[in-house]
Amino acid sequence: MAKTAVWVSWREKRNRWEVGFRWEKQTKQYYSWTFQGTRWVFTKENKHIAEEYAAHIRSLMRPNMQGVVTFDPGQLTGQRTSAYAFERYVTIVLKDYDRQVQAGDRKKDYVDHLKRYNRMYWEPAFKGTDIREINPAMLKEFYFSMAEKGLSKKYRQNIMDPLKMVIRQVCEEARIQPPKFPDYKEKKNERKIPKWVSEDAQDVILDNTPEIHKPIVRLIGYHGLRLYEARTMLWSDMDLEHGVANIRTAKGGVPRTLKLDPAVIADIKRVPRCLKHRYVYHWNTKPYAKTTLWKIIRTALNKSGYEHITPSQFGRHSHATHILKRGGSTRLVQDILGHSDIRTSERYTHTDVSDQEAVQRIASTSQAKIRVVNKDK
Repeated sequence: MAKTAVWVSWREKRNRWEVGFRWEKQTKQYYSWTFQGTRWVFTKENKHIAEEYAAHIRSLMRPNMQGVVTFDPGQLTGQRTSAYAFERYVTIVLKDYDRQVQAGDRKKDYVDHLKRYNRMYWEPAFKGTDIREINPAMLKEFYFSMAEKGLSKKYRQNIMDPLKMVIRQVCEEARIQPPKFPDYKEKKNERKIPKWVSEDAQDVILDNTPEIHKPIVRLIGYHGLRLYEARTMLWSDMDLEHGVANIRTAKGGVPRTLKLDPAVIADIKRVPRCLKHRYVYHWNTKPYAKTTLWKIIRTALNKSGYEHITPSQFGRHSHATHILKRGGSTRLVQDILGHSDIRTSERYTHTDVSDQEAVQRIASTSQAKIRVVNKDK
């Protein structure tokens, strides 16, 4: 950067020192500097402050460790104009995702999750930052700040994965090395045994569910559907003559076909069709909202005394466990639940305490009987 790109000169008409610079064919002039909440006017006595401001601007114009110049005149006023300003770039990405949702190339639930992560976590942490300037120390601080808020490791991973995707996308465009992320992935030996409830407990939870909501809650419990998959099921997905339903997998997996339980089929036949939309399950003529359905199941769980069980554990985790207890294979669990990776299905191969009764040692009981007989003699 040439020395003449930034200058300090006296302006008689303004009776002020002027700090100016040329950048991308534009000229900017400043006559004051707001530093740490204090505004310093470049009066005749404050030339040293004007020179410090000019030095500050020159430092911003220098390439970073990656050899990339990320200077944006807007950062001097707190209004970045660079396409790589975090809030601006992520807004563009999310708008592009919205178009993909309309085209049917992405799931709306997934994009809604990203918008929530951006609103609640990303933007408060990185607002005003050029994405190309995000470094490992900033990422580590962001990750540990989420841990301090009490977020679970799985939820932190869900927040970090798409953030990593966005930053890598920017780095590929700028042809620079992406920053190293903290080790946030859940280790295999750290995974906890999934919680689940028995089939009898599921029926108790259904008994504590309002009658109008039982059909969709029964579908989730009896077939392990994700809440999104149950909410968005269409009449065109149903083949009641053969008792099957085509499920459009929520997380990008291949569609799957399920053999429906007779009780679920009976529920569906009683559900009235709505002329306003094509969804099977609705409430007050409107499709179930994500939070509405979650709260319905949460309330039923609490009433049944299962406060420690989540809606996912009531449905997916429990159904997977029931399949394996009936002798089904992990491959069958993968097909029915729509897991893209069979390692996810293998998480449900835990054993129930009652299963251990069939393999308990018999010898210990026999030896005890022998000792009792000998004692009597």
